[in-house]
Order: sequence, then C-alpha cells, then structure tokens
Amino acid sequence: MGAKGYKEEVVGRLQKLVAQYPTIAIGSLEKVKAAQLQELRKRFRGKVEIHVAKNTLMRKVLETLGEGREKLIPYLSGQNIFIFTKDSPFDLELLLEESKVMVQAKAGDVAPKDIVIPAGNTGLPAGPVISELNAVGLRTKIEAGSVWITSDAVVAKKGEKISPNLASVLAKLGIKPIETRLMLKVAYSDNLILTAEQLSLDIPAIEKSLKEVYSQALNFGLAIEYPTLETLPALLIKAYSQARLLGIEASYESPDLITDILIKAEALATIIASKVYGSPS
Repeated sequence: MGAKGYKEEVVGRLQKLVAQYPTIAIGSLEKVKAAQLQELRKRFRGKVEIHVAKNTLMRKVLETLGEGREKLIPYLSGQNIFIFTKDSPFDLELLLEESKVMVQAKAGDVAPKDIVIPAGNTGLPAGPVISELNAVGLRTKIEAGSVWITSDAVVAKKGEKISPNLASVLAKLGIKPIETRLMLKVAYSDNLILTAEQLSLDIPAIEKSLKEVYSQALNFGLAIEYPTLETLPALLIKAYSQARLLGIEASYESPDLITDILIKAEALATIIASKVYGSPS
C-alpha cells in the first residue's frame, strides 16, 4: 500500500471513530512508551479506542465532519494520541488516573513524594557500585559477597529534581519512583470543549464538600421538620419523645407511661412531704 492509500485508510478509520463516539479526547504522547499504550489498549478494550495519527489527518477529519468537533483543531499541536469513548470526559479522566504506572526515574525528573531506599540486600556484587551508593547518601556493608544497605534513607525529598547519579542508582536497585499516565490535553463532548484543568477532579475534596452539604441539608430539614426519607426516622423519634413527655406531664394513663407517671408522682409526693413535715433528721 502506498503512502496515499495508507493516509486514506487512516482517515477513513478516524472518520468512523469520530462519528461513532460522542466523546473525543486528545492526549499527550510525551513520556508515554509504546508498551504503556499497548497495555492501555488491552485494559480499556471495549470501553475506549486509542489511536495514534498525524495531526494533519485528524484535522482533515474534524473539518470534514464538523458539528462542533472542529473546536478541537486548535489543540492539534505536538505529538498527540486520540481517544474515543462513549463515557463522559470525566469518566475517561478517572479511568486514566486509575491506570497510572510506576516507571524508572530519569535525570531531571521531579520526585512526586519522598523517595526512600530501604535497608537490605541490594543483590549487587561488591565493586564500584559501592561508591555510587555512598555518593547518594546510602550507608553500605558487604556481606556474603553482596552489597547491603544498612539503614533506610531518604534520597530525594518531594519536589526535588533527581540527579543523574541518583537516577542511575535507582535503576540499578530496580526502584521505580515516578508515576506516569496518559495525560489529557482536551476533550470534546456534547458540543463542549473541556481542558485538562476542567477535567481534573479532586475526588477527596468533592467527597468532603458533598458530605458537608448533605449534613447541612439534613440538619436544616430536621430543624423545619421537613419529611423526607432521610429525615423521617429522626423526626419520628423526636415526635415520639415529645409525645411521651406530654403524656407524662398530663398524667395520661397508658401502659407505656404508667411507670414514668408513678415515678413522677412519687418524686412530687416526696417534695410535698418534705415541705409539710420537714426533712427527715
């Protein structure tokens, strides 16, 4: 197949996907490896279609099909991956967030959290590696021909750049401290464009906010005695308690109240007796 035939095939495939799926997203291919893409395709099969294509071909498809999809054209720069799904853009973002993998650090990467190298057998033979380990702040010893790290050590604080020496040591020790995932640049759905910032969801903060709103609404509903499935149990308990107190106050004869009424009568009789006869000596 010639270059022209290949391009026509790719355009035809993209046209079918754009027409079929209501959500179209553009992700960045930066720092995404072929093996990672293959794993994502396998993991998301049946839910998400992932395709790599030239921006010029995708531009042609978006211009041809239009209907609002052309709003994605300004974001066709750099190396991109195109994602198609019937889920909402937010569901897609959560799916990608859950698909993060750990990879080896490169010089210049920023530590996402404190990087700790634990004590133990490195499995590395004694030799020049000892100097490399010592250079990044690790205490070592040689035991049974193998290099051991004698104590846990924080070799990079959160936010610090990873040096070439440290990246080399981490690779030798098989430690993968960098989280990576397919990052969305933009998504289109229902004639709306959503940027990466708009798609980013702070789930813990949202859960906390919803819990606070729910608690406030529940307390307000109880205060104004508004009956709902959520407030009825507490309102019924409150109504029962008030009715019981009223019944006791009115000395209303009832099997449920007779014990409390007698206790109240006894207490009143004791008070009256103490006033008439005085307190017992």
